[in-house]
Amino acid sequence: MGNRLRTWSEVYVAGIFVVLLVTCVDPLESIMPLFWGRTVVILLIAVYGLYLGVIYRESARDERDRRHLAVAERVGFLVGVGVLVLFLALDAFSVPVQKPLVFALGSMVIAKTISLLVLRYRN
Repeated sequence: MGNRLRTWSEVYVAGIFVVLLVTCVDPLESIMPLFWGRTVVILLIAVYGLYLGVIYRESARDERDRRHLAVAERVGFLVGVGVLVLFLALDAFSVPVQKPLVFALGSMVIAKTISLLVLRYRN
C-alpha cells in the first residue's frame, strides 16, 4: 500500500507541475497580468521543489523496482533531450538561437555524463 501511495503522490505532483508549465506558456494567448504571471512562476518553483523531493526519496525495494526506476529515468532524460533538440532545430531558423535552450540541453547532458562517471568511479 505504501508503494502505491508513493507512486500516486509522484503522479499528482508531476500533474500539478505540468499544469503550471502549461499556464506559463499561456496556451489560450490571453495576456496574463504581470502579478499572475509571477505568481505562477513562484508556484512552479515551489512545486518543482516538491517534485525533486518526491523523486529523490524514491527507492527500490527489489530488483524489478530498480529496473523500473532506471528505465523511467532514462526515458525521462531522453524525452527531455529530444524535445530540447527539436526546439533548438526549430529555433535555428530564427537568428539568434535562444541561449536558455542551449544551456538547458548542455546542462542535462553534462550532468548525466558527470554523474555516470562518478558512479562508475565509486564502484
